[in-house]
Amino acid sequence: MREKLTAFQNSSAGQFLKKVMNDRAPNLAVLLAWGTLNTLFPLVLGILAIAGFVLRDPQRLDQLTGTLFAVLPPEAASSLNTILTSTRENAGAASIVSILLLLFSGSNFFGNMEMVFDIVYRVQDRNFVLQRLIAVVMLVIVTALLLVSTT
Repeated sequence: MREKLTAFQNSSAGQFLKKVMNDRAPNLAVLLAWGTLNTLFPLVLGILAIAGFVLRDPQRLDQLTGTLFAVLPPEAASSLNTILTSTRENAGAASIVSILLLLFSGSNFFGNMEMVFDIVYRVQDRNFVLQRLIAVVMLVIVTALLLVSTT
C-alpha cells in the first residue's frame, strides 16, 4: 500500500494535487464564491438602475431584467422582482442608492478577485487606492458590455 501511495505522489496527478493543496485552492475558491454571493444582489440592482437610465425602452429593460434574473437562483430572483416592483414609485432615490451600492459592492467584488489571484500567482497587492480605481474601471467595463450585449 505504501508503494502505491508513493507512486501516486510521484505521478503527474499526485504532484498536481499536491500543488493545488499547497496553493490553498479550495479555501481561495470558497473565498471567491462567498465574495461573489455577497455582491450579486447589489450588483444586479445597480446594473438595473443604470440600465433604467440608459435604456428608455421598457421592452429592452424587461429583456435585460429577464437575463439578469436567469443568472440568479429562483428564490433570489422572485424576491428581487418584488423589491423592484415595489420601488418603481421611488425610482430616482432607489437608483441613486443602487448606483452607490453598485460602486461599493462592485469594487469589493473585483478587489476580492484581485486578492485571490494575487495569492494564486504570488504577486504583491496593489495599494488600496489603485486597487479600488481598477475595480471601478472593471465594473464600468462589465456594465457597459452587459448593456451593449442586451441592446
